[in-house]
Amino acid sequence: MHALHVTPSNTIAELLAAHPVAARVLVSHRMHCVGCEIAPFETIADACRTYGVAVEELFNEIQQSFEGQGGPT
Repeated sequence: MHALHVTPSNTIAELLAAHPVAARVLVSHRMHCVGCEIAPFETIADACRTYGVAVEELFNEIQQSFEGQGGPT
């Protein structure tokens, strides 16, 4: 689904472990997931619902940040 190789059903911790640059995007949306005790258990989809962020928007922004860091296109 995403070139990031994560899906909305992955946990926040899995996302951050695979793509640390995602932390900036989460923080820019005021998502307090970085360093949260629940990050190993909360899915990306759950966090997006909690913070009112569209999953596709989040993934697109993470992908753009990742590509800006020299990641795959």
